[in-house]
Amino acid sequence: MKIYNRTIDSSNDLEGLNHLLEESQFSVKAIAEGAIHMVATSFYPSTQEAASTLQTRLERAGYTEFSVQFSSDGVISLVDGRALEEELNSWVASEGGRADEAAQRIRDAFYTGSRELSLMFLDLRTLPSSLKMLQNLTTLYLGNNHLEILEVPDLRNLQELWIEQNHLTSCVIPGTLAELRTLIMFANPLETLSLPDTLTNLRGIFLSGTELHALSIPDTLVNLEELLLFNNHLNELSIPATLIKLRILSVSGNNLTVLSITSPLPNLRELNLERNLQLDTLPPILDQCIELRELDVNDTAIPLAERDRILTACHLARREALLIKEPEDKKRRAAGG
Repeated sequence: MKIYNRTIDSSNDLEGLNHLLEESQFSVKAIAEGAIHMVATSFYPSTQEAASTLQTRLERAGYTEFSVQFSSDGVISLVDGRALEEELNSWVASEGGRADEAAQRIRDAFYTGSRELSLMFLDLRTLPSSLKMLQNLTTLYLGNNHLEILEVPDLRNLQELWIEQNHLTSCVIPGTLAELRTLIMFANPLETLSLPDTLTNLRGIFLSGTELHALSIPDTLVNLEELLLFNNHLNELSIPATLIKLRILSVSGNNLTVLSITSPLPNLRELNLERNLQLDTLPPILDQCIELRELDVNDTAIPLAERDRILTACHLARREALLIKEPEDKKRRAAGG
């Protein structure tokens, strides 16, 4: 039996490990991708509890080189940390700087089965490939480093990803991050970004302060609630009709000439369009967004008649008054200034 291309030292080791797994009521399903993959019996109330129990029993039996990882589909994997150590040592030697501190944090997360890892403010230029071995992670903080090109690790339990304030010009997000809820990437010089259509659990996308001129929003992001795209260079934006849970949309400080919303967004409460100097029309469907409470059109070319149409529709629907933030020069004129 081989784990990460390392052979367990003796038949006694293998026999002892197999005995421990059987005694702990685990059934081995496969040995692949550098790990032993198994499932627990119904003896355990949850996959997480089964994994935690197995980790404790391994440590008591002296198998301290192993980490127990688990996934949302109930599969538990037993991973040999010697491969992690080898890859981390090589990465530290090439990365330099504070990579040794990052490596220690990764080791700690690996051997404790931690669900959270922070590598922020470590001046990192690259990431070790061994990050993908930390399959228990649900939150990964990579902000405030010097990353320029990034392939996000395939971490299938990941729910929060923070990559803000790096130097990213290229970022690949794998479609396998199906559990991802929050994506935070603001303040990066990105010119292009592809959002996989498999990120169906995304609740929030925070992507401001980039060099993006275009962004396609997949119509499969049906759980999206917040979309913050301010201070980019977007020329147009189309919001799919399937984004019925969207509550907050901010595209201020772009170069929008067209904002396309073709179907009512029943939960939209805030729409910020300020500082889009060439935007001269609102989506006609906007007056049917029945929860809309705040619309900011400062520093746009949208005529007063368009704003009045939204206010009139709002009053006819007998909803609470829609707050439309007026341009500052109009406020001064109304005050006699």
